[in-house]
Amino acid sequence: MDDLLAVGGSLTFILGVAGLFFLKDAKGVEWYRSYAGFFLCWALIGKGLANLFRAPGYSADYWRILAYMGSFSDMVFSAFMLIFVLIFPTPLMRSRRQFFLCIWAVLVLEAVFFSLAFVEGTAGKWFRGISYYTINGFIWTFVYFKFRYTQPDKRTDKTENIADAAILMCLFYFGHIWFRWVGFWTQSDYFYFMSISSVDGGANFMWSQSLAASVIFAISMVTSELYLTSQGRTRNVAFILYAYIALGFINHLILRDTSVITVAGGGQAGQLGGDATDFIVVWNALTAQTHFTLMRPMICLYILFKFDLVNLQSRNDKTTKLVAIILIVVMTSALLELLQSVLPISELVSASLLAVVIAFGIGWEEKSFANLTSNPNEFPVDTHPELYPQLDIDLADHAKRLNIGFSMMVGFLLLVSFVLHMIKY
Repeated sequence: MDDLLAVGGSLTFILGVAGLFFLKDAKGVEWYRSYAGFFLCWALIGKGLANLFRAPGYSADYWRILAYMGSFSDMVFSAFMLIFVLIFPTPLMRSRRQFFLCIWAVLVLEAVFFSLAFVEGTAGKWFRGISYYTINGFIWTFVYFKFRYTQPDKRTDKTENIADAAILMCLFYFGHIWFRWVGFWTQSDYFYFMSISSVDGGANFMWSQSLAASVIFAISMVTSELYLTSQGRTRNVAFILYAYIALGFINHLILRDTSVITVAGGGQAGQLGGDATDFIVVWNALTAQTHFTLMRPMICLYILFKFDLVNLQSRNDKTTKLVAIILIVVMTSALLELLQSVLPISELVSASLLAVVIAFGIGWEEKSFANLTSNPNEFPVDTHPELYPQLDIDLADHAKRLNIGFSMMVGFLLLVSFVLHMIKY
């Protein structure tokens, strides 16, 4: 059992469900905010399920169910993230018809990929190798440059918020890969062996291309931010970007002579290469694995609340506080689990620390969540209305049916996984 992956999956899943709870009565909220939050929450649910199904490992008798549901849940995550990138931070759809057409196109495309997962031969391998990393990263990077370099007379804090949001989403999506960005330039095994396997279609050009693209996106943003810093236009999010790139240098010094053949963040430590030392296992847990399991939901928590994508203002303080306490408890458990895996402390000490931290955390959450929700980052809706068309679509009119439909989809995927397990496909 990969405990860190399990706790991270639980945190991601809970955050997604909590976001849907806040959005179920989002009446009158701008469509691009409510739908962006809605699809991001469902993407979090998909990724949370994927991590939860992968956490037990594949040594159990029912390993096929875990393997298939892990892959199918990642398909759910990818589909909803592709829809999300078409809406946030600036919607690419200009009309109601385009909006629903894009949703249906993505869902149909994902259904085709799901079907091709059972196709043998070249076609099946090629389609299974397609990654949304390149597509999503290109859109967010384009949005970043467009609004970071807006003409001075049109540049405001609101336009800068769009660029900041694009950086945060790239950090969420690619952060675990950016820890190994140096390996792309040095052609190191630890970079090009990420997330590949010996199964049919487990290694192909499309996947390696997406890894390379994610590094190019990072370098272009870092170079841009360094230039802007020299011009006196430093944004707080740039320092997070610098930290990831700096850790990439250190990571190369540690991994340059190894052949890490596991997922950059989500794989279990036992899947590391045979030349991986105990220190490398711990380092991977503290960097890539921590980002993949814990930092991802934390970044999404910030985006959902700071950019007001979940309509917190419609809920009372008691409800918000309850959700906040749940998230704090799960997050604290995850951090202590990570601490226990690195330091030689007993479970009794870990449980005692958990009680102490939660006691302080419950009092601290009011201030931290107030800071997130009281002064949300705004977009230039008033100064650039052409960027945010006012469409006659209200999430409150469709949320219930969409939630039922997507829940049935997840249930169908679980049923398919069970059938495939029974027939030993």
